[in-house]
Amino acid sequence: MMTDTNNTEQGRFAIKIIAVAISCLAVLLVTVGLAHAGDVPSEATPHDFSCMDVTQIPLADCQALVALYNSTNGAQWGLAAGWQQTNTPCAWGGVTCVNGRVGLLNLAGRGLQGFIAPELGNLSGLYVLDLSYNNITGSMPPTLGNLTNLNRLRIFSSHLGGTIPPELGNLSNLQLLQLSENELSGPLPPTLGNLSLLEDMAIELCFLSGEIPPELGNLHNLRQLSLYRNQLQGAIPATFGNLTNLEYLSLGTNHLSGPISPELGKLTQVQYLDLSSNHLSGSIPSELGNMSSLLGLELSDNQLSGEVPAELMQPPYLSWVGVDYNMVTPTDPTVIAWLNTVDPGWEYTQTVPPSHVQATLVASRSVTLTWTPILHLWWEEGFYEVSYATRPGGPYVVHGTTPDRATDHYGAADLPPANLYCFVVRTFTARPIFYFANEWWSAYSPEVCVGAPTAVRLRSFSATATLWGRSLCTSGRWSLLCRALPVR
Repeated sequence: MMTDTNNTEQGRFAIKIIAVAISCLAVLLVTVGLAHAGDVPSEATPHDFSCMDVTQIPLADCQALVALYNSTNGAQWGLAAGWQQTNTPCAWGGVTCVNGRVGLLNLAGRGLQGFIAPELGNLSGLYVLDLSYNNITGSMPPTLGNLTNLNRLRIFSSHLGGTIPPELGNLSNLQLLQLSENELSGPLPPTLGNLSLLEDMAIELCFLSGEIPPELGNLHNLRQLSLYRNQLQGAIPATFGNLTNLEYLSLGTNHLSGPISPELGKLTQVQYLDLSSNHLSGSIPSELGNMSSLLGLELSDNQLSGEVPAELMQPPYLSWVGVDYNMVTPTDPTVIAWLNTVDPGWEYTQTVPPSHVQATLVASRSVTLTWTPILHLWWEEGFYEVSYATRPGGPYVVHGTTPDRATDHYGAADLPPANLYCFVVRTFTARPIFYFANEWWSAYSPEVCVGAPTAVRLRSFSATATLWGRSLCTSGRWSLLCRALPVR
């Protein structure tokens, strides 16, 4: 019995020894396999890759690719697809070669993190460069201006900062320039006006500042121009009237000021014009009615005033117009009916003076004013400001304001002693929503005057003077008196 037990224990021990031996052998085989897994003649590891071994493209092209890989943390790219893993860069992910040169480099959305290597400017055979949807810090290197064969430059939504290098104006074959949704700042380089073949320029949602260079009016082949939502200032260049092939123009949400250039009326191919959310002032030029291809016109959130020209009804396909949040006062019934169709509710957003202002003397130094309130949206903040003077034409002094724009009267008490009180009223509208560009002060209402008790008798004298041919009101001391009082 003891012998059987010993045999059993020895058997178990032998099995354990065999299992350990098998495990060691397996580990050894795996180690050897991994060590030789890369032994393929056409491949190299990142540690021993060298552009000196590349024959597909020139050395400078290869070194430029490697510099970009290193400056943008290529080891962490998503979809790196063979970069520095083979000696055939034309097969690397996003790289396309044309006639033995790197012709297309599309690394959009591959997770680039870092800065654009200046060596990228050595890819002189490049036709297309797209680095969009990445996390690129720093600015564009001026060496990109060396890419004179470049046809399309697209660095969209990539956190790109700094200023736009003037050297981009050297890209004489460029047809598309898209740099939107970045952190670009500073001015637009006037040298961009040298890009005579450019058809599409989009630099939206950035922080560009300064004036729009008039040199952009030299881009005669331009079809789309969008500088929407920047911090551009100054006037719209009159040279934009030269962009006769333009089909889309968006300058909305900037700090542009001054009048709308009548030269824009020459843009007969433009289908959409957006000038909204600026500080443009003056009247709407009738020349915009010459834009025969216009489908949409956005002028809202500006300081425009006066009539809406009937010529705007001429473009045959114009079906959408925005003039809300301005100070326009159209009087033509046909234009008003048209606006009610293309921009319903426009009249509720115009900051205009109240109408039918009247003044009534209630005491020797107290006047009550009444008026018809303007149309407005109840939830928007604003008020009427009442100013007075003691002679026609001013100078005027602010007496006070009303609580809101629904108020239809105001009591002006404790006025200084005078024989005559004259009043004007204007409307204030606060910025409706935080992202609006403007707040508005209307023009003043027509002046209304009311005489104090001592002045009533003088007005009667003035009326008598009228019956006598105003002889007393045109000479001597009476002329000053008559100019200070309304003649009946």
